[in-house]
Amino acid sequence: MGNGDELSVDYDKLTKVHQNLEEQKGLVESLDLGSAPAAGAFGGSAKGEWLANAVIKGHQNINQAKKETVQGLETYASAVTDAINDITETDEGAAIVAKKMADALAVMSNPLVIFDKEYGGKRPMPM
Repeated sequence: MGNGDELSVDYDKLTKVHQNLEEQKGLVESLDLGSAPAAGAFGGSAKGEWLANAVIKGHQNINQAKKETVQGLETYASAVTDAINDITETDEGAAIVAKKMADALAVMSNPLVIFDKEYGGKRPMPM
């Protein structure tokens, strides 16, 4: 027991966290929405064109969110690896790892979005 200034690390838990992050990254990477339907599938009316554009933009947004989620998971997993391998008793080492984790969490804080007419167009995707 110390005065609270020490950094205590359970490497088995960190290893499990790393494994979980890698598994989640694989699941996100495996998501395949296919391509958006052809614009003609919605008809030639103004509403049909609007809907086609909304669906195409939705696919683009989801694919971008998927890429950012994978990036965030990779960055976070890398930070955990750093924690496992590089945490020392210095505040600088801990600060570097904490910043890397915070940067990853910033990317991850943007939820995937799905479109839903009932909610005014879009709502966070349930996890």
